[in-house]
Amino acid sequence: MLVLLFAKFFAMSVMAARSFTQLRKVAGLPYFEGMKSQPAVPPASPEEIAARAAAINPVPTAVVGFGGLALTVWLMMFKPF
Repeated sequence: MLVLLFAKFFAMSVMAARSFTQLRKVAGLPYFEGMKSQPAVPPASPEEIAARAAAINPVPTAVVGFGGLALTVWLMMFKPF
């Protein structure tokens, strides 16, 4: 159960960070590249920032979250082990 929680946390963090790192970069905010903190760069145009924000798809991250929750509930209810 604990392994499932950590796997879900790691997967959701990686999936969301990939999208939001690019958004932080074009918005002119400090961001991480790998494990290194990068300084802010000049912000892009508001249209480009809006386009990047609109391109973020939260559905895969939500599927991992709700799928992990459903699996946790199933394991708790049916106790297959």
